[in-house]
Amino acid sequence: MNNQFDDILKRYEAARSAGSSIYLEPDDLTDIAEYYHLHGRLTDAIEAIDLAINMFPGATQPLTFKARVAILVNRNAAEAMQWAEKIDDKTDLDYYYIVAEIMVADQRIDEANQYLKAKENDVCDDDLEDYYLDVATLFADYSCTDITEEWLKKSSLTTDPQYRELQGRVALGKGQFDLCEQIFDKLIDDNPYNTDYWNTMALAQFQQGDTTACIESCDYALAIDPVNADAHIHKANSLAIIGNYPEAIKFYKKLQALQPYSESPDMGIASILAAQNHPQEALAHLKTAEKLATSTSPNKLEILRQQCILNAQLGHRAEALACIRKMDELPDRNTAENNVLRGYLYLLENQPEVARVWFKRAVEASNNDLRIQTLIAYSTYECGYTQFAHDLFREIMDGGLGKNMPEGWAFLALCDADLGLRSEFLADLHQAVLQGPLRSKPMLEGIFPEGTPFENYEEYAKEHPELGAWPTSSRES
Repeated sequence: MNNQFDDILKRYEAARSAGSSIYLEPDDLTDIAEYYHLHGRLTDAIEAIDLAINMFPGATQPLTFKARVAILVNRNAAEAMQWAEKIDDKTDLDYYYIVAEIMVADQRIDEANQYLKAKENDVCDDDLEDYYLDVATLFADYSCTDITEEWLKKSSLTTDPQYRELQGRVALGKGQFDLCEQIFDKLIDDNPYNTDYWNTMALAQFQQGDTTACIESCDYALAIDPVNADAHIHKANSLAIIGNYPEAIKFYKKLQALQPYSESPDMGIASILAAQNHPQEALAHLKTAEKLATSTSPNKLEILRQQCILNAQLGHRAEALACIRKMDELPDRNTAENNVLRGYLYLLENQPEVARVWFKRAVEASNNDLRIQTLIAYSTYECGYTQFAHDLFREIMDGGLGKNMPEGWAFLALCDADLGLRSEFLADLHQAVLQGPLRSKPMLEGIFPEGTPFENYEEYAKEHPELGAWPTSSRES
């Protein structure tokens, strides 16, 4: 908080505690509402914004906030539009933005894009550059990378920090993590106290598997703003990846206190409980996450997928299938992935021939997508069909298709060891070690004595000829 806002907030809260009235501008009351909402105090936020609407019935900012609550919290596009239509000034750019945002949040992304293109003709020349960057930011906030880039190209403000930030976010959305990190590194040099910059940098580092750098960036963000939600989630995720579960849970719970309406903390805690072999407790958190996730949340699919897997492992076949049916109904459903899950359920029930039918359908639905084949391989391995998993992954990796998935060598080495393919094991282990511990160690550490340094894996394997020399138990062996 800056000093001016801190003073306004204190005056507002003092008046509210005393039961007395206070006059504040509509933008000030909206700032207070946004502050409360950010800190999980939705009831207080609504109270502040209702006061603003009562005092200034047609003011843009309070009604915009109310519309966002309707679409993002209440999941009601019609209600959101009712609030937006109460805005007096229909030529205000913020009116255009909230109408478009309602469409985007309601999964009418193309309609929103066309609407904003039409409104471009009504924007005066002096405001056009701001319009281009604001529209690009709106789409970036909803991960519409291609449309963000489309609007960004309209702007000539190529040295403006907002333009450069959007460039970095586009790079992040395209998976160009090195470029994203370079852009934000320069932005941070110019403005080291911008927590948004540090958080996006942290996300790019996390996506590259550099959890140490990610945690360091999060610590910088938290030093600037100790209650920054994004820094908490990125740090918690990184701590979970490196196996520091107690600290990770601590940060997920801190995030939960900051954002009690977010599904992310329960998802993170569930992943840790599942890794610690506590499936029932993990399921409870995932069910809470499902209730909290909005219909448009990008996490909805993953929440149901994790529920499906845990239910399947617990033998709850009906519940697992119910999860898949829910996934079939989502707007961002993936038919191929859902068919992989159906095949996985049949493998768990020792019906490999039926599973193969679903896997075949999954591959066909994906047009032979590498990621779907990878999911099938992981599923078959987990269910004990190691030879099937090995053969599929060998085709992927030896065919050069796995160049963007270097951890595939670690998975192959794991299969080799289980199947007793000693020479293949040593060759694939060598490739896995070249990729480094971030990608390979989590898969391989279980076949080496506890405490063996990753850099000694190859040496240990060569000195212990029994490693990978005979098959372990498998449904196929």
